[in-house]
Amino acid sequence: MQLIAVDIGNTAIKVAVQAEANNGRWCDQYVYRNSDPIQLDLPMEPAFWSICSVNSASLERLKRWIFDHRPGDRIHLISESDITIRTNVELRSRVGCDRLIGAWMALNLTDGQGPLVLIDAGTAVTIDRINEFGVFEGGLIFPGATASLYQMFQTADALPNLSGPDGLAKIGNFERPSVGQDTEQAMLLGVYKAQLASMTCLAGALADSFDQDCHIYATGGGILALEKHLPRQWKIVPDLVLRGVRVIGTELLDRVTS
Repeated sequence: MQLIAVDIGNTAIKVAVQAEANNGRWCDQYVYRNSDPIQLDLPMEPAFWSICSVNSASLERLKRWIFDHRPGDRIHLISESDITIRTNVELRSRVGCDRLIGAWMALNLTDGQGPLVLIDAGTAVTIDRINEFGVFEGGLIFPGATASLYQMFQTADALPNLSGPDGLAKIGNFERPSVGQDTEQAMLLGVYKAQLASMTCLAGALADSFDQDCHIYATGGGILALEKHLPRQWKIVPDLVLRGVRVIGTELLDRVTS
């Protein structure tokens, strides 16, 4: 049985496929926006879907596609009980599974050794704190680049909507002067610098709150546009949550088939 890992965010969906026909290697990866048609060219063998989702509408659309096109497949939506990271929060079930999976996977990459800080730059940016004992303690959330650009468009009559893929691509590509030369460039440059300053300041403050060296991981679809200007000691893993979904899915599939 092949394993299909899925990370459903608020802007994009990431899919990775591990097929027995390819000797169990992860052979395909797809990334598409939530509004795009679902077009997955998958092997015919039955599949086990391991899914982390923070967007209920996109999850339901994917489930309908699976039911219509692959009725013999099995679906497992990862819950907080599937993630073995310890937490010190008021209510674990109200922490997003993507945050817990990302923190758990980052700990795996450091052989379970904390402390660490995890930044996930998506539609929203989350910055989470994991202490020296590997315990998730919560964090901070603020608007990401997409949300910031869309909020300006919604609340300021004269500002354009740059929150689509074309505008976001420009954030990572245009040559950055000290100030924007027109409205569009000023918006993109302002959001870029605000994202960069917020992440480095807040993550640095959380890291400094520990009495020992701290790992800082950065992930998410919005991190690559900032990568060149992030501190060199940060560990950039753009698909950290999807990697975690793959590992958890492998463990779940072993239980199902054993």
